[in-house]
Amino acid sequence: MGYKDKYKNMDRSNLTFLNADGSVNHDAVLASIEKEKQDKINAIPLVLSATEKASRMNAIIAEANAKVLAENIRFESEKAKRMDDLFGKIGNVFTATQTGLSTLGINPPPISDKAPIGGKDNTPPKQEKDNTLLIVGGVALLLGVVGFAIYKMK
Repeated sequence: MGYKDKYKNMDRSNLTFLNADGSVNHDAVLASIEKEKQDKINAIPLVLSATEKASRMNAIIAEANAKVLAENIRFESEKAKRMDDLFGKIGNVFTATQTGLSTLGINPPPISDKAPIGGKDNTPPKQEKDNTLLIVGGVALLLGVVGFAIYKMK
């Protein structure tokens, strides 16, 4: 068996933290529950009455549904934990970056609660653009395309 096959057959790799969907074997667990359910249904004796067969089948299906529900709950909690771990690692990277920059003397600007000088905003109002040339150019382009299409159709 080559190294690629060994890696594919590993239960976990060092990159599973990137898999935000949760457990790698979730689908395998659901498939095994379905297989177990089918095996139990196939093992029901044929000599039983219809009501007895139905009651056993309902019990088997209810048990399988409970197992699927429990697996889905486990899967979602594992997925949530994995996402929390991933965001925690990202937060740690940001904190380390901020600490490193502040060590070098690069700090974020201070946040002030005071109003600007004079008590009002000093930014000039936005000037609206004149879009006349854009509109005329668009109409000319449209007429050109329509004219070319008519010319080609003749």
